[in-house]
Amino acid sequence: MTNHNLTQVLQTFSKKEWKELRKWLQSPVHNQREDVLRLFDFISDQEVNNALEQVDKEAAYRFTYPETPYDDAKFRQVVHFLFKSVEEYLLYQEIRKDPVHTSRVIASVYSKRQLPKFFERAIRLSKETLEEHPFRNGAYLRSDYLLQQEIYSFSSRQQRNTLLNLQEASDALDVTFVADKLRQCCLMLSHQSVYKTDYRMGFLEEVLRYVETHDLLELPAIAMYYYSYKVAEIASFIVRPPVPALGDPGYLYLSDQLL
Repeated sequence: MTNHNLTQVLQTFSKKEWKELRKWLQSPVHNQREDVLRLFDFISDQEVNNALEQVDKEAAYRFTYPETPYDDAKFRQVVHFLFKSVEEYLLYQEIRKDPVHTSRVIASVYSKRQLPKFFERAIRLSKETLEEHPFRNGAYLRSDYLLQQEIYSFSSRQQRNTLLNLQEASDALDVTFVADKLRQCCLMLSHQSVYKTDYRMGFLEEVLRYVETHDLLELPAIAMYYYSYKVAEIASFIVRPPVPALGDPGYLYLSDQLL
């Protein structure tokens, strides 16, 4: 099983994750196959002995299916089931890392099940958690937009005279896009200066003007990327200026500007 997808992923696990994954596999909600758990136990023993990279598939098969002739198709099947369980565990752990996301997802579930009281409680919790976020960065803006979208989706399914948050959702989309666009352009400009590559910035100039004319520099995420881009732009010009020929009258002027 050298370089197998399963062992490569498991090599990144901490001791705590190994223990949690076994509990995950023991739960019938996540796994109902005994052979999957037995295979995991065999691989886990190899990890303890620092032999995860040298897992022998025939030895693993004998442990998983005692006194049974080796069947490669059957072994590949149980490996597949274990790998899928590992991915489901990783997905669950990743979702749990973001409490705003988890509360928004459960709000969506309540919305689809037409449970307004539970939906409103989940949305309120999501808003409170978002406001406790230590940084007003791009992730904060994106979470706010997705939250507004969830509120709109729920409200639009209610009575037609319900006041919709279309303006709030639109404003949240605007600032999210602007922050993401500026961030992307900062990355492109930085990469461009190192690798001598020219990128098309799209309608960046329009975005910059929009920021300047709509007081968006009051938002930390946008201000950070806006000024970062401006500084990177100046640095890029200094590093690679279009220098005139020595005898050109513009040579002295350009020299004065760069000093």
